[in-house]
Amino acid sequence: MEEDKKIIRIFVESPASTVITCPFCDKFRTTSVTRFKNIQGTIKVKCSCKKEFFIKLDFVRLRQQLTSLNGEFVNLTRNYARGKIQNIHVTKKSITFNTTSFTTVQRGDKLKIDFTLEKPTHNKVQKNAIVRLVRGNHVECYFVDNSGFGREIDSFIPRS
Repeated sequence: MEEDKKIIRIFVESPASTVITCPFCDKFRTTSVTRFKNIQGTIKVKCSCKKEFFIKLDFVRLRQQLTSLNGEFVNLTRNYARGKIQNIHVTKKSITFNTTSFTTVQRGDKLKIDFTLEKPTHNKVQKNAIVRLVRGNHVECYFVDNSGFGREIDSFIPRS
């Protein structure tokens, strides 16, 4: 194994499957990971773009916060179209929200999402995400960078 390899940590929400995103081409695939549940080390993944990378699956139960946060998104895939979002539900790996108006967001689009945490911190959060599902004005995304948010949001998302 290469000494300078970067290991991508992937939080597994569902015991059966997770989304793996290639760090080279941003292609993503939902795949079954149950056979890897007892593997403690890294897993070598080969993308359809022929690049290889390493992942570490984290099967820890994730915490989720259901909030009334508001924010906005910029669709980096579709001419930087903007939209307002509300009723944000966030985990360490994904975000779900409702748009306030008709949206042209489609599965596979890359969004830049901005929102501000509630009291006491009022910290601004900005993350890139890939759209996984769109139903009317309901949008589900997973974060491109699975490295987490840092202390600001870690303390905001309560332990379950």
